[in-house]
Amino acid sequence: MVVSWRRHGVLAMVVAPLILMTTVASGAQQPPAARFQVAGVGDSTFTFLLGKISWVREGQRGLAVDPRRNDGLVARFMVLRVTEGEATALVTGKTMELSREHVALIEPRLEPWYRQRFFWIGLLVGSSAGAFAASR
Repeated sequence: MVVSWRRHGVLAMVVAPLILMTTVASGAQQPPAARFQVAGVGDSTFTFLLGKISWVREGQRGLAVDPRRNDGLVARFMVLRVTEGEATALVTGKTMELSREHVALIEPRLEPWYRQRFFWIGLLVGSSAGAFAASR
């Protein structure tokens, strides 16, 4: 049986992305939520320490959990203000009173697909492979 190079090229162009997608998808899990120490508690607001993290923004939502109870839900919140190394949040719902022993959790914002370097590299490589296969 004789198989032409063109068929090998087409087969490679179909199989290679599938292999790459499964490899990337298995490692592309959502990053875990960042944990922040609660610094102070008021009536309907609380503050938490950010440390060196700079991606927390006003309007982000998160959860307050109790680490002594296997991260049981304590409250839901929305970030009102971010200052140097500290954020102030408004409690939007709670299951128990919030205290300094609790921890604030916020999921990091993911970059949109069009801002990710991997997308542009894939576009360039795919376009080049397609142009090469079409010229043969």
